[in-house]
Amino acid sequence: MSWLDSLFGKKKESVFELPPEIVAKLTMVQNFTSADEPKLVDFPRGEYSAYWEIFIGEVPGGYVAEVRFYGYGGVGIIFAQHFIGPTLAALKQPVNELIRQRMAMYKRKAQPEVQGE
Repeated sequence: MSWLDSLFGKKKESVFELPPEIVAKLTMVQNFTSADEPKLVDFPRGEYSAYWEIFIGEVPGGYVAEVRFYGYGGVGIIFAQHFIGPTLAALKQPVNELIRQRMAMYKRKAQPEVQGE
């Protein structure tokens, strides 16, 4: 407790408080994240022609994960797939496998080097 709080007898309150439904969704995302998952930093834009987003949510009896792949340069969604499972943990493996498979397909071809004269 700071001297100001002790002087006025006030408890320090949070400046910004998230609504409970947002906290629940953030917790869901945190529980879905794992150390071995593919990360965008592992797929640099110069080497790959696409990136992805994962949307997770609750459905009756479990969870759904939608993986969307977008092309760079404003191409829009080039592929999307849904997974449904009883737990978030059940969705991690198929989602991560899909990302790795699709990103292998979106790897840019190496440009041939031009030899100077």
